[in-house]
Amino acid sequence: MYISNSADFEWAVNVPHRPGEARSKKLIDRSGHLQALKVGVSRVLGEKKTPRHHHDFDQFRIGLEGVLDFGLHQKLTPRVIMYVPAGTWYGPESWHGEGRPDATKIALFQFDGECQAGMLSGPEIDVATDELKKTGEFRNGFYYPSEPGEKKAIDAYQASWEHASGKKLVYPEPFVDQPIYMHVDALAWVDSAEAGVQAKFIGAWGNHGLRMTMSNVARGADHALFNTRQRLVAFSLSGDCTINGKPFSEHSAVLLEPGETAIATGVSGATELIELALPNFS
Repeated sequence: MYISNSADFEWAVNVPHRPGEARSKKLIDRSGHLQALKVGVSRVLGEKKTPRHHHDFDQFRIGLEGVLDFGLHQKLTPRVIMYVPAGTWYGPESWHGEGRPDATKIALFQFDGECQAGMLSGPEIDVATDELKKTGEFRNGFYYPSEPGEKKAIDAYQASWEHASGKKLVYPEPFVDQPIYMHVDALAWVDSAEAGVQAKFIGAWGNHGLRMTMSNVARGADHALFNTRQRLVAFSLSGDCTINGKPFSEHSAVLLEPGETAIATGVSGATELIELALPNFS
């Protein structure tokens, strides 16, 4: 089990393969074949724009504050969860900087999806990005190699991924045509078997057990986090609690390996936890 308390983290500067002054708290950043996982909270100092793109991994984005614009009609706002499976195109993105009433702040989960492409960790991508800057230029969300003749633009993340892995990135066929937006407050809470705990079932996707639920833990109530066959990530959407007696403030994350159990105990008036069971490829 790995507990990552948000209050213990400073806002770190991202290695920029996309433009913009991004800051993040990298709560979880694990490597390993079909085990890579990134969980963090992100914001920007100034305006940040990212071109339309797609990935070879799955991701969830959760609106915490402000607005993250995706084109003309799609917006990620507080308490909305966005699911983008591997291969699905999304964007362009517009992040809004601090000082604006719609300043963007989101939580981000990234992990291997159904295509099992082998996602790389943040440090692996960062090292590759720094190395590529010696032989080319990152500009407007793309990488331009410093080669004689015409410079062919490559998606910035793809360029770093291919440099780090030594392989050609092959994007899977998209599972859905557009990102899925889930307005969690549109679902009612239902009582669970645990006293003082309510639950919501958000969704399940694919063939390997990916699913998301939410729990509302009252002050003084205990909620058991466990998953017998899969890794489980719990993220505090609002409120404070403890995990096995250790502080767990708002926007913190905990990772449980298969078979591990933890007890979340409510400290504030109510603590909302988002619980994500990750795909099991064994």
